[in-house]
Amino acid sequence: MGASELTVDREPSTGQGTDGRRDLGLRPAPELIDTHCHLADRRLSGRLEAVLARSRAAGVTKWIAASASHDEWDRLLELSTIHEGLHAAFGIHPWYCDRHQAMHLHRLPALLDQAVAVGECGLDFGPKRPAPKLQEHWLRLQLQLAKELAKPVILHAYKSLDRLIAMIEEVPEITGVVHGFAGSRQQAERLIARGFFLGLGTRLLRSGRLKRLVDGLPLHALLIESDAPDQSLHANRLNEPAVLPRILAEVARIRAMESELLALQLNSNAARLFSLETQANGAKA
Repeated sequence: MGASELTVDREPSTGQGTDGRRDLGLRPAPELIDTHCHLADRRLSGRLEAVLARSRAAGVTKWIAASASHDEWDRLLELSTIHEGLHAAFGIHPWYCDRHQAMHLHRLPALLDQAVAVGECGLDFGPKRPAPKLQEHWLRLQLQLAKELAKPVILHAYKSLDRLIAMIEEVPEITGVVHGFAGSRQQAERLIARGFFLGLGTRLLRSGRLKRLVDGLPLHALLIESDAPDQSLHANRLNEPAVLPRILAEVARIRAMESELLALQLNSNAARLFSLETQANGAKA
């Protein structure tokens, strides 16, 4: 997705500002953090450099790159050492948990020493997925690992959110994010009460129900994400982190606030959760 499609609307120039905006007393727009993407996905092989270039051009300069399976781990570890601002998370996705063995779990602690989170893990009770009990087994092991290593978890939930919440409530020491959140207000409140964050992606641009939900949630519990290369806004085109300014602009519109101030808050949220070094400071709301 080209950066030219993704520019956040700015104030028209009046000649008063050096950056083409009216002087509203605002700081320059902060660089954004994509809190959930899959940059080691084989679909991005051979095009990642261009994807990251477009991302930086759109103002998205840090990425939390999750993994789904052991066959991505080495590639993701390499990418995190090559690309500044690319932070890895290692885990076993519920879609692929039946492809893993105990030896894969035993490898995770060493990888997580070099990572910001455990994930992507979670529960998916959709059709043609591994048996729920098997998914719960692998999720429980990863939640325990997150507790032992004091790492946040990145969670996937589909038709399983109540069960997922019940499982994380069994491990009160952990925190994390439910990415691509699409649950109810009651489920959101349960997660926030547990210290969890809610990740908002491109679904927000299409869902009136989700827009109404976001309007009433505390800003200090929100994150924004692309889920690239998935969740594209265009058929037959892979998603990219460069979509993030559109999501930011929509949240800002819903909350009737300046995008720059919202970005500071969201960056601060991401920095807290993933222990990132950032100068993004914003007041809780």
